[in-house]
Amino acid sequence: MQDCIKRVISVISYQLSVISTSTIRRLKIGDFIFFIPLKREAHTYNCSVKLTFERWLKADKNGQKLGKPRFNGIGRYRSLIYPQIKQECFEVNKMNLPTFGKVKLIQHRPLPSGFKIKTVTISRKADGYYLTLSLEYKSVPKFNSDVEPTTENTLLIDMGLKDFLVTSDGDTILIPQYYRSPQKRLKTLKKRLSRKKKGSKRWLKAVKAVAKQHKKVADKRKYFHFKTANELLSLI
Repeated sequence: MQDCIKRVISVISYQLSVISTSTIRRLKIGDFIFFIPLKREAHTYNCSVKLTFERWLKADKNGQKLGKPRFNGIGRYRSLIYPQIKQECFEVNKMNLPTFGKVKLIQHRPLPSGFKIKTVTISRKADGYYLTLSLEYKSVPKFNSDVEPTTENTLLIDMGLKDFLVTSDGDTILIPQYYRSPQKRLKTLKKRLSRKKKGSKRWLKAVKAVAKQHKKVADKRKYFHFKTANELLSLI
């Protein structure tokens, strides 16, 4: 099989440590802080809202208009996308973003040399804000592969409910039960949440604690999936 790769898209995510409050308006909504950019050019970054109104105001090729946009709550959008950004905006442990200015971040690894920043996404999660960079690398050589699948270089896997997967070599990987282990802790947190008055400060604090516990389970599952996939590829 011959395959010519023209470019490689890579994604790097950094955790933001501080967001400047001089250019944003902060509103307490649920377990997160919703941020609204105040400058006029900020509307170009919210592509989904802009596309929704264009579909409503303009007719399609058949002359028919779509329905009006439904109301979305203030906490519906949890990400802000910059489709275009300058290449020199990234500094050591800092990112110079339009509207926000210089934002501190926790840089867990440096940017690879030769890669170009395409898009920047600010997303919020239970434990804080994250900055995700979409990178592009065009100087990728052609890749020619003449390997034919045989019984020696092929590994079959069967995924099920009793075991996570079973390989054709007879190896079995058990289900780690990342949700069953902290289920008692999660039950306690949800019980505390049910006793709080909805909308109060203590209720918001309890909601954040439940969300953090769910995120821990999701992170463990994600790490297990990547680790298992890496081990399976090393066997081939």
